[in-house]
Amino acid sequence: MSLRFGIGSSRLVSLGARPIDCVNGDFKAPKNLVMEFPATEGFEDKPGIIPNAHIDTIWPYVINGTLVKDYSPENLDFDPENNDFFHKREGSFGADNKAGVATIVQALKVLKTNYWDRGYGHRRILVIFTAESEAMWIGAKYLVEKHPALFANTDISLTCDGFLWGYPRFLYIVQVSPQDAEDPQYKRVITFVKELSDIKGISCEVLDDSLEKPDNTVFPPEAHGKLFIYSPMRGIHKQERARLSDLLNHVDLFTYILMRLDGNAAGIIERHTDTKGNAPAPQAQ
Repeated sequence: MSLRFGIGSSRLVSLGARPIDCVNGDFKAPKNLVMEFPATEGFEDKPGIIPNAHIDTIWPYVINGTLVKDYSPENLDFDPENNDFFHKREGSFGADNKAGVATIVQALKVLKTNYWDRGYGHRRILVIFTAESEAMWIGAKYLVEKHPALFANTDISLTCDGFLWGYPRFLYIVQVSPQDAEDPQYKRVITFVKELSDIKGISCEVLDDSLEKPDNTVFPPEAHGKLFIYSPMRGIHKQERARLSDLLNHVDLFTYILMRLDGNAAGIIERHTDTKGNAPAPQAQ
């Protein structure tokens, strides 16, 4: 099931993003949502960063009269005792992968409100929310084939997808092959995840890359798409649940990684160790 993510796009525009037309009148094109935050002064020559998630969900699937995959977002409910969003018929309400989309959008809002508006600079941020990922990455493949220039001069893809394996043993999960984990581009992201994990007292794990294959695995090599972070949700198309605290912890994680990639170590670390959550004034670049 694919859709233009209207609420997400309007919210990103309100944060200062500008849309990039990746349809160009092709009515058969996947309805990807691509938005750009241009680099601020002093960061124009630095390579861009690609936060990525997919906006499509599974669709209802019937075999021999039996509903095998129950996608019905109208059955979304909230469990106040556990602070969980859940599906009343133990199916899918779209947490795969709206949890990932919500994480990225909210992290960008936190960045703008607490950092960018206070003078912190940032490099180009290219938000790619792909369509038809559940149909073998059709949206991502379309962008690579038809719009390869999107990925020029990019540094790393930060994809939020999948679900939390072995919950609640690990709350931050990074997937990357052992070989790629030694690549400096990926190694620094792993370092940042472990840093915040230690600061917040949250368990984390680095898994081999054989479990899940998200959109960024089809991105071109320069986009460095061989690492991704699991979305803050449990269950996979059945018995989906998403806990508020996990969503907020992942917002913190993406905020932290994006700030650290821009070299703003002092500001983000001080904020996360400040019990009031205050962001200090930026240091001279």
